[in-house]
Amino acid sequence: MNDLSQKVLAEIREKKIFPIPRWAFSTKNYALWFIYVFFLFLGGLASAVVAYLVKNNDWDIYHHLYDGFFQFVLLTAPYFWLIALAFLMLVAEYNFKRVKGGYRYHPYLVALASILISLALGAVFYHYGLE
Repeated sequence: MNDLSQKVLAEIREKKIFPIPRWAFSTKNYALWFIYVFFLFLGGLASAVVAYLVKNNDWDIYHHLYDGFFQFVLLTAPYFWLIALAFLMLVAEYNFKRVKGGYRYHPYLVALASILISLALGAVFYHYGLE
């Protein structure tokens, strides 16, 4: 063996470095997939709530209560749920990048797919009254 090999082996013994087992990587990968799906589910619930709030927003009487349509929308928009939806989609996209092979996909494609999946789940949740 050459000198470099001896130095590396000595450093491994000195620092007591051991290989990480395969099951640890598999467990991490499954946990990241679970977190990704969980945040997609929460994003679906948030989009269902937004759909419910938009549909039941007294659209027929806004001209009696507010000075104009823009003021009505500005004052009654579900900002919390829209921000929550955006945050959940960012976290889902962040987790997807760390899943095995997730780095291969373009971040915009992953974000767009996450948003579309959450909106589709939100439509299903809203249809079945889970908002």
